[in-house]
Amino acid sequence: MQARRARSSSANEGASSWRACRGPRAAARGNDALVDLHGLEQLTALHALQINENDALQSITAVPHGVGLTFMEVYNNPLLPDATLATYVDEAAIDADMWLCNNGDAPALCDCNIFILE
Repeated sequence: MQARRARSSSANEGASSWRACRGPRAAARGNDALVDLHGLEQLTALHALQINENDALQSITAVPHGVGLTFMEVYNNPLLPDATLATYVDEAAIDADMWLCNNGDAPALCDCNIFILE
């Protein structure tokens, strides 16, 4: 049995929400020693960013603006302030499909469904 998270229909605006991410990707998952994303400052292209379940993560300011993000998934990072994510998205003028929830002071529930695949 496998569990898969997917956006609910209320979070989608048609098939474009499910478009494939092509190009450079970065992911930080389940690294409880990760405090920030320093080291990513020199990126020139990044199409997908996934930052999930990093218990000590406090900042994403090292991720550069204008790198072409088309997908951003950031959830279950308890010390990452939701305001930090909102500021990054605004400053970077990201036109992306996003799933940002359960970070710091954000709502605990993501706008998603859990599907059980057997």
